[in-house]
Parts: sequence; C-alpha cells; structure tokens
Amino acid sequence: MKNILMLLFVIAFLDSSFAQSNDSRKTEPIKSDSLQSRYTGNLLEDSRIALNGYNKSVNSPEVSLSGKKSPLLAGLFSLILPGSGEAYAQSYWKAAAFLAVEAVAIGASLYYDKKGDDATLDFQRYANANWSAVRYAEWLNKYASEVANESDVVSNIKIDPDATKAPQDRVSFAEINAVERQIPRFSHVLPGYGEQQYYELIGKYHQFNHGWKDSDPDTPVYLTNLPQQMLDYAQMHIKPDDTFYKYSQRAVVAMVINHVLSAFDAAWTASRYNKSLAVNMQLKQVELYGVSELYPQVNLTYSF
Repeated sequence: MKNILMLLFVIAFLDSSFAQSNDSRKTEPIKSDSLQSRYTGNLLEDSRIALNGYNKSVNSPEVSLSGKKSPLLAGLFSLILPGSGEAYAQSYWKAAAFLAVEAVAIGASLYYDKKGDDATLDFQRYANANWSAVRYAEWLNKYASEVANESDVVSNIKIDPDATKAPQDRVSFAEINAVERQIPRFSHVLPGYGEQQYYELIGKYHQFNHGWKDSDPDTPVYLTNLPQQMLDYAQMHIKPDDTFYKYSQRAVVAMVINHVLSAFDAAWTASRYNKSLAVNMQLKQVELYGVSELYPQVNLTYSF
C-alpha cells in the first residue's frame, strides 16, 4: 500500500514539474534581465509580470534609422554646388532646378563678360585710330598760353617728325603733363597710353577734344563745338560697363543667391526627408506546435 502511495506521489510531482517547465518555455522569449529579477517563483504571478513586459516592449520600441540624411551636410553640399544637397536628400526635381539655374547664370555671366571685352576692344581700336597725342601736343604748343590766359605759359613739347611711328611714341607724355599743369582751367592730365584712365578721359573731358582727328586745330576754343568722333566714342566707351559688364555682374549675383537658397533648401529638404521616414515595430506572437513564440516585425514607410 505504501509503495502504491509513493508511486502516485512521484507521478503527481513529475506532472507538476513538467507543466511548470512548459509554461516557463512559453514566456521565456519575452523575458528581459529587468523582468527576471522580479520573478517570484509563482507561476501565475510570473505570468503577469511577463505579460506586462511584453506589452511594454510592443508599445515602446526603440528603433534607430540608418537612412536619415544630415541637414548640415546637405546644406554644405548645395552651398558648394547648388542642387547637390537636394540630390543627397533624394529630391531630384529640385536638384535639377537649382543646377539648371546655376548653369544658366554661369553661361550668362560668361556671355556678357565676353561681350563687354569685345566692346572694350572696339572702343580702344576706335580711339587708337582717331585720337592722337601728337595732334593734342601740337594744339597745346600753339594755344597753351591763350587757353591759360597767361602769357608766361609756354608749351614747347618736342614732337618726333617720323610719321611712321605710332603717335604715342612720337611725344613725351611727361612734357604734355607739365604743360597741362600750368593751365588752371584743365582739371586733368593725360594718363599714360593704354591705361584704363587714358581711354576714359580722352572721351570724357573737353580739354582733350583737339586730339580727335575731326577737331578744328586752328582754334583755342575747346569747351564747345565738340567733334562728332568724341561724342560717338563717349557712347562706345560707356556701353561695356553700362550694359554688358552690368549684366554679367547681375548673373554673378544670381549665382551667389542660388548657392545660398539651395543650401537652405537642401537642409530643409533633408529635415523633411527624415520626418517622412516612419518605423513601426511590433512583436508578433506565433503558435508553433502548442508553444508560443514572439517574432519581431518591422514596418518601414516613407511619405511624400
């Protein structure tokens, strides 16, 4: 009789141990170190603790997105090359738009700069062909004292008689300047040949009008009756700066603005790209052969 009772006791003990082992295996996949320290050894109570841990792991997942874009890096890219930051942030239409604006601005700047250079060469050639330092020196030698209204003003500028030489090589500009400084009415002296000021002053100030080919060399008058060549040249001279170079500068300003706008837009686009990424993580419970297992499930979405 005692043997039978002992046998029944052993069977009951083994059945209870097997049930606890099976229940423990069901909850084991969702245990964490923090939860294990809270287990009491009571199957019912431990099940509740494990269930609470499962709910927390589902409701508060921590997920790291490796596909995020750096707004700072995107802005830097576009500051260097407009559109590159937008391409980095995968906004390809805007990248193409900013890059197109950059290409047009560069093209316009180069085009109008070349037009300005050509127009500059045109007025320089015109001046070289029609304004002569020799003719201007001859007029000063003849009328300097009368123009200055002072008899002690003497102009004796030496002129090389070799007409095969260029006019600027036949006279001394220093001698011309010395005479000009004696005439109070003159506001400027003739700059060196080929200088920017040389080409500007001979078409701007009346005192130089007698250097033009169609001027009247036999009169001391220089403030009126300006030669037509001088008037035409004045218009030619201002055209590069007032038209072509100005347009070229505007194109450069447009390029700078395009760089800055693209940089800000790229940073904003990268930020919006990051916000449009959404990750939803949940643990899905699957029954396999009577045993509950938890599998992680991640859903990645992108909103436009």
